[in-house]
Amino acid sequence: MYNPVSVCKVAKTAPASQRLLPDESDIETIKNNLNSEMGMYCALLMYTGMRREEALAVSYEDFDLKSNLIRVNKTLIFDSNSGIIRDSTKSTAGNRFIPFIAPLQQILTVKGKKGLLFNRDGRPLC
Repeated sequence: MYNPVSVCKVAKTAPASQRLLPDESDIETIKNNLNSEMGMYCALLMYTGMRREEALAVSYEDFDLKSNLIRVNKTLIFDSNSGIIRDSTKSTAGNRFIPFIAPLQQILTVKGKKGLLFNRDGRPLC
């Protein structure tokens, strides 16, 4: 099978997009709403920089408490209004470890827990 996009190149003059950090008020809003339904999800995104599909696929088993790392090796895909965990990331470069930093450790208890971090009745949130 031939992929016609494989011969396309991005113009050197094309504008490069840059991700911006959240402003202080957004950070405070996230910190003040950790107990809301999606508060911890927003905190995980803020402290790790994960893509939303990666964060929704994180399980407690992905946390290495000895090394203080979070393994990113799967994503959540959406199919007919349901979420399915795919055992791969968007690209091979997406397979990585992210630091499990102290501010996140203080608000997220993972020791001794199993299953998806974000779930509803054991099923992925979507």
